Amino acid sequence: MSLLSDLIQIAGDSNRTWAQSLNQASFRGVPFAVYGGEARFGRRQAVHEYPGADKPYIEDMGRSTRRIRMTGFLVTDSAIYGGGNVLAQRDALVAAAEKQGPGALMHPTLGA
Repeated sequence: MSLLSDLIQIAGDSNRTWAQSLNQASFRGVPFAVYGGEARFGRRQAVHEYPGADKPYIEDMGRSTRRIRMTGFLVTDSAIYGGGNVLAQRDALVAAAEKQGPGALMHPTLGA
């Protein structure tokens, strides 16, 4: 789905305005707006099937890696997160993404 069709879907699914659907997030201190996303949590499992057995054996392999996907964007002088000029925001976000080493992502509802 494209960004435009996602926005149209959000607008049709609720009585909230597009601006009210935005949340604030940041990466390495650089803020941006988020309007949606998805997360996958759970445990890893290995299913073992054996000849002549009617039931498989399911082995717990431990917690799976948490995967969080957010759809975000930048807005000039956003009422949600501030930010100023969108081109300066873009440059700051690109610099944060290209900086060596791990960086903190602040999720709108999950935190760091």
